[in-house]
Amino acid sequence: WKIILGRLGLSILTIAVAAIVSSAVDNLFPGESDRGLDFALKEMIQNWWMFALMMGPGLIIGAALFEEFTRVFLLTRLWNISSNKAWKWLTVLFSAVIFGLAHIYQGTAGMILTGIFGLMMAIVYLISGRIVILMMAHYLYNAIQFALIYFSGTTPG
Repeated sequence: WKIILGRLGLSILTIAVAAIVSSAVDNLFPGESDRGLDFALKEMIQNWWMFALMMGPGLIIGAALFEEFTRVFLLTRLWNISSNKAWKWLTVLFSAVIFGLAHIYQGTAGMILTGIFGLMMAIVYLISGRIVILMMAHYLYNAIQFALIYFSGTTPG
């Protein structure tokens, strides 16, 4: 139970930070559109099977597995260069920037928010050394967002 509550807590923390930071970031970059993501979300809202596909294999393989394995692979390879604590923190920041840039299709605001999420996840990995925590938190974070979008019937943009 302790592990499950920890993962759920991390998911809630990332959603709370995103909610707090997103309005400020959105104000800095008003009117941006992430056309590719917006199209996919509209398809998901209109089609229950698309929603199920996104909530299952789409998020499990795309976010929980691929993105977190990539993050951990990058961090551990870079940490092999030096065991210096400052180097580890620098690589945590670097991985967050790379993660944010990989989400450029979400526009500047989405890229910044995703970078912040990536920073939080990299810090959790630095502290815990456990990828399963990241996978569960990432899945729950995205699943909650998609469920809110699906059941509200509107896209964020």
